[in-house]
Amino acid sequence: MKKIFLILAAAVVLSSCETTKQTENAGEIIIYESPSLSARQIGRLKEGEAAEILETGGYVLVEGIESIWVKVCMKDGTEGWGIAEKPAQKPSITVDDHYFVIERNGSEVKATDYAQILTGNEWRQLGDPSAALAAFFASYFSQDDAWKNLIAHYGSPEDIAYAYAAWENFYGKADFVRITITPDYFKYNGDGSAFYTVKIAASYQGESVEGEDQVTMAHDDFGNWYVVELPM
Repeated sequence: MKKIFLILAAAVVLSSCETTKQTENAGEIIIYESPSLSARQIGRLKEGEAAEILETGGYVLVEGIESIWVKVCMKDGTEGWGIAEKPAQKPSITVDDHYFVIERNGSEVKATDYAQILTGNEWRQLGDPSAALAAFFASYFSQDDAWKNLIAHYGSPEDIAYAYAAWENFYGKADFVRITITPDYFKYNGDGSAFYTVKIAASYQGESVEGEDQVTMAHDDFGNWYVVELPM
């Protein structure tokens, strides 16, 4: 199968002010309009005040110390960028024991884990590559736009266009398509990226096809996994 390549960046927007990941600062943090020390200051996080992490950005040197930009949503709904301490260690890589199956039959999309139908968002754990990949395909099949935030990029129009091309050329044309995700087929490369071999079954105008292909994934400094390369 052909591949489409999605640009890899350090982190991805999750969902505006709805993620469960939080940061509680040990000192006052200046919030900027964009991840730049020369950007306009739009607020401050007081010591001990919690904010929700939406996105991580690039590294920045502050007084000789390497830190990282973090996009946050404050209690009043203001979104902006602050400087956080760079994680001291690489996240440990764990793959939970799940057996995800994501199916699209016509316009109906169903996600299961060991045949248990999944509802809500609590199962969409980005720290587990299996769940992150399942969340991507569940949204991608539904075309509800949440999948755009599960691609390792900053939302460039080119990457979104590539993903739409995959939809139009393969996933969207199929009358039925099923993606099976099992942890036995996960291979971590040790450099932040991984190959996840998935089983693909599809039917189009009465003809059926089954096979396997690889999804390239990568994690950010917080251990959240995103799609880099999508089989097509």
